[in-house]
Amino acid sequence: MQAIRTKYHGPTNTKGARISARCEAGTIYIPYAHEFNADENHRAACEAMLRKLGWIAPHHAPMVGGTFGDARYWVFVDDIRTSAIADTQLAEARIKLAALETALRDTPTSDDASPIIGMIADLNVAIADMERSRGSRK
Repeated sequence: MQAIRTKYHGPTNTKGARISARCEAGTIYIPYAHEFNADENHRAACEAMLRKLGWIAPHHAPMVGGTFGDARYWVFVDDIRTSAIADTQLAEARIKLAALETALRDTPTSDDASPIIGMIADLNVAIADMERSRGSRK
């Protein structure tokens, strides 16, 4: 998912004040609604971009925004949470893999090693899937 940047543009001789919402998928402008405060106008621009892109649906997480310089940046809360959880799960899987590899080295016979080898193979597949998924989120 992409971040969205919203920015205030003051009035000109031909256009009234407006807020732009921009992301990799495009840019839109909405008129500045003077009955709302700045935060509400920026949120409205972000939501207008979400509607344009079809990103408003029950399965999408809410957006959170923060100011940096003269703009605001919006991200899906779930992207942040999911990324942190996935990173933790990947680290835990790598720790388990290291422990299994140590157990395999300490196993005296090949009969005893067979279940460990199977677990290592399964864990390697799971780690590869997690890394592929992690790469597609960045």
